[in-house]
Amino acid sequence: MTVLSGINIMADIVKEAEYLLGNYKTKVSKDFIQRRDKKIADALKNPKNKGKSKEDFYYRWDAELPEHHQSAIDNLQELYEGFQYDTTHRILKNLDYKQNSKSGVHVSDYIQEQIAKNNVQYLVIWEWMPHNFHRVLKEDSVVEYKIIAVVNAKEALELLKKSGNNRFNWREVNERIS
Repeated sequence: MTVLSGINIMADIVKEAEYLLGNYKTKVSKDFIQRRDKKIADALKNPKNKGKSKEDFYYRWDAELPEHHQSAIDNLQELYEGFQYDTTHRILKNLDYKQNSKSGVHVSDYIQEQIAKNNVQYLVIWEWMPHNFHRVLKEDSVVEYKIIAVVNAKEALELLKKSGNNRFNWREVNERIS
């Protein structure tokens, strides 16, 4: 379903975003695991993360798989190596991938600042398949995920401001492709 109530959305942008929706399957690469493990090791050394478990960081860094996979299979996207967003799309501009949850899509204060600064144009909402359940990723394992929506980041930011808990329901965003 395409919901369009935003007055500034262009038909070709909608068309370009719709192709992202759907189920994906990929084999976890050695490169991804090495990159994830380095990020976990660095995070565990950081004093501000004292008390957090290694499992907390697996959950966090494994959730980067969809943007890595999309940038590998989609010639319109390129993985961004900074922290401000996840990929650069030739038409949609800067995308940030967010995992859906029962309690809503979580967006950190930092990413909210990036949206406010116009550094992020769309949020790509996804879930692990099946049942949005995370299992620690292992090299050569086959995993599935589903992109369920692409939402306007500014509209999501307005909902986040109202929520007061850094979470929003993506179905409440008017300018979305789902």
